Amino acid sequence: MDFGYWGCHHRGVDPINPQAVPEWRSSDVYTDLEHAVTDYAEAMTATPERRPA
Repeated sequence: MDFGYWGCHHRGVDPINPQAVPEWRSSDVYTDLEHAVTDYAEAMTATPERRPA
């Protein structure tokens, strides 16, 4: 069993959320805030760096 899945499951995270990460930009399972946070995280880890949209 994947430990990340187990941890999310026991914290009440909907299993569809982690599964939708690869398509997070087009996914409708995330809130506007979650989209903004993910965009920020992606921008801060990009090489070379970029500013969030």
